[in-house]
Amino acid sequence: MPIEHSPPKTPTTMLQHSQSSPDITVDQNVTTRSQRLKRKQGDDLEYFIKKFENMFSTWTATQDAKYESLLSTINMIKDQNSQISTSIEFMSQKYDELKIKYDSLLQEKLEVKAQIRNLEGKVELLERRSRATCVEIRNIPNSKTEQAQELHDIVKSLGNVLKVDIDPQEIRNIHRGYSKNETSKPVIVEFSTVSTKDKILRSIKQLTKDNNGVRLNTMHLGLDGPQTTIYISDFLTPSMKRLHFMARDFAAKNNYKFCWATPGSICLRKKENEPSIPLKNELDLKRLQTT
Repeated sequence: MPIEHSPPKTPTTMLQHSQSSPDITVDQNVTTRSQRLKRKQGDDLEYFIKKFENMFSTWTATQDAKYESLLSTINMIKDQNSQISTSIEFMSQKYDELKIKYDSLLQEKLEVKAQIRNLEGKVELLERRSRATCVEIRNIPNSKTEQAQELHDIVKSLGNVLKVDIDPQEIRNIHRGYSKNETSKPVIVEFSTVSTKDKILRSIKQLTKDNNGVRLNTMHLGLDGPQTTIYISDFLTPSMKRLHFMARDFAAKNNYKFCWATPGSICLRKKENEPSIPLKNELDLKRLQTT
């Protein structure tokens, strides 16, 4: 009978080794994957670091370029401000020079105006004195063929009406004055003495009283045409005529009863028997208006 041998026993060590082999393989795979993952993470981190460095370098370059541009602009503005400051200083200097010249010219202007007023006053005074013996006769009609002798005859007739003896030798000059009305320019008569002029002016007032208020007119002198009142007064200068006009307007508005002209002044009187107020120029009238 054959002898049966029992199966060979598997060594425990071999069994243990065979059983543990799969575990060893798993650990190796896990380690390999971990290492790969770590390498990948390291590569990614390095990539991001390089990318960040590139981005930072680009941003830094951009900021440097902006800084350079800003610095250049600031320097340009500084240069412009320096030029503006220089220009302002130059203009300020020129302004001071012009101010000095202006003040000097203004002072000269004031002095010249004062001299002009002084000369105008002297001319006005001389003109008033030259007209001291003159009378102005208004509303005497004139003709185109009028001769100087006709004017002498009119003045002679005037003397007869006023009862004033007028010697032809006393008439120094006689002519027509200026007027917008070409058909009735005033007659200007210059006598040799002031007394003759004053006689005529006084006689006019007396004639009005004697004729019950009827004024001297063209009928008294036998002149042709419609009856027209004749006015005789002092031959005033243009400035005195203006003052006379203004004084009459002031008298009418302020209830002054009398306003008349003399060679040297215009006189106002509020009522009869009151003192007269002489006005030598427009300033006197303005002072009277304020009071």
